[in-house]
Amino acid sequence: MMPVFNRRAPMLTVIAALLLFMLDESTAINNFFDKSSSQPKLDPYKVLGVKRTATDEAIQKAYRQKAKETHPDKNPSPHANDEFRRVSDAFELLSNPTDRRKYDAQMQRDAQRRRKQHEQERQREQKRRNQMHREQKEREKKHKAMLEKARGSQSRIMRFSTMEQFESSMLSSTKNSKVYETHCLIMFVSNKNAEKMGDEEYYFPYPFAGEGGAGRNNLYEGMLRVAKVRFNAQTDLTRLFRAKSRNNVPHIVFAKKGDAVGKFQIFRHGNSRRDTSSKDAHGEFKQWVESLLLIEATVVNFHSVAVDYLIVRNGHIILHESLQPYHEHVLSLHAQDRILAFDQRLDSYPGGEKKNHAHLLATNAKGALLLDTSVTSDGVYSIEKKRCYDLSTQCHGWTV
Repeated sequence: MMPVFNRRAPMLTVIAALLLFMLDESTAINNFFDKSSSQPKLDPYKVLGVKRTATDEAIQKAYRQKAKETHPDKNPSPHANDEFRRVSDAFELLSNPTDRRKYDAQMQRDAQRRRKQHEQERQREQKRRNQMHREQKEREKKHKAMLEKARGSQSRIMRFSTMEQFESSMLSSTKNSKVYETHCLIMFVSNKNAEKMGDEEYYFPYPFAGEGGAGRNNLYEGMLRVAKVRFNAQTDLTRLFRAKSRNNVPHIVFAKKGDAVGKFQIFRHGNSRRDTSSKDAHGEFKQWVESLLLIEATVVNFHSVAVDYLIVRNGHIILHESLQPYHEHVLSLHAQDRILAFDQRLDSYPGGEKKNHAHLLATNAKGALLLDTSVTSDGVYSIEKKRCYDLSTQCHGWTV
């Protein structure tokens, strides 16, 4: 019986040998790279102590020297086996021209990637610095403009140091007690640093004592008196408002018109009494005073039909409501708010629309303007009856 030969066996043996050879060839280079990263674990050139331009002879010479030094038979270190293995792997990699080219190419790509990353980081940092520089310039510009406005206000405030001066300037007498004659805003300063903080960070008392300088229109004129007082723990005035020397921080108080002497509010800057790091000190101060200056305004419609009214604050409409005839709305408003009321019924008469709208456009309203006034004090703001501008007589509900 003829023996049976497996003709595929020699071929499989050859393939297996080639795979083992390729695996062995790649083992050395893999030993110098982390599997999870392209970054090398160790630099074979540094392991052998040679330059990247070293010749094969120089690499072989360095390997022999390092092998002698790290061989376990001569190296007493407990890590001698690992050290000798690294030297052997380094020589195996660098002595193989293909592996050495692969390694050098990978190192070059890594170096290029690092340079690119470094350049991107440098550009991001430069962009961030430029942005910070622009923001700083903008803050300085804004601060300079605010200082100019504040100096105008600061030139108009009262200064006194005694109770007698305070009483003659801000109080009035009733049958039973003394009350504040008008709203009072007072800043106590204990030293130059506290005064500088009040003047240049709070911009005290802007905009509550003149918007930019003496003689300019100020919505708060007549409803608020502002003063600056030098702190003195021995005076009755300082004790009355419980002013304290607060580590270079000014002491600011607000007293409402008609309240009895001794009743007042204290400005707390920041989240706590000791927190003076808020970036928008003036914003906090301004918002605090405005909240205390809220005006109770009653809008009453005496017109014969429903009207629309707007509340405009700093050029922005904050309220748009409809008000029925002979009804009223009670609102809490700021001193600078503006009330506009208008009738939206339009003229449908051919050719008459343009004539009628010439008046409407002149009033900057969508209908006949019935009221346009600024809020100055508590009270009633009436929407009166007006003459009809509708040439088609469709708005006969309007009365003369």
